[in-house]
Amino acid sequence: MFAFTSRYTSLSNVLKNEVQVAQTPVMGEAVFTEKYLAIWDTGATCSVITQKIVDELRLKPISFDRVSTPNGIYIAPFFYVDILLPNGVTVPRLLVPMGRPSECDLLIGMDIIGKGDFAVTNFGGKTVFTYRIPSIMEFDFVNHTYN
Repeated sequence: MFAFTSRYTSLSNVLKNEVQVAQTPVMGEAVFTEKYLAIWDTGATCSVITQKIVDELRLKPISFDRVSTPNGIYIAPFFYVDILLPNGVTVPRLLVPMGRPSECDLLIGMDIIGKGDFAVTNFGGKTVFTYRIPSIMEFDFVNHTYN
């Protein structure tokens, strides 16, 4: 199991941390060099990268397809990338579109969040979010069971 926890000094309505992104290699392992600001978004079906990441990693699109966002529908280039999470786990060969998420370099969507367990608490007026991969138990706040 691999996990990380991000803690805030007050309530936060944005869950963010730094991740690393690399072009998915044809052979061998990904080489991670740069850190990027990521926002975790359970409302996003898939993760999204920005023009900044495309330019810095010199990514070449593998396809183009329609993408639906709160701002409308557009045709976006898609890329294969590997993402290194703060817990040291690499999410390999993730197909992501380029978009314009605000206030970050990368939007982490349910394509990553859904691979593990994700929880947010606001106890004592301080936001804490934690993530682990793979999923190892079910949480049920109604029945107070954690198994």
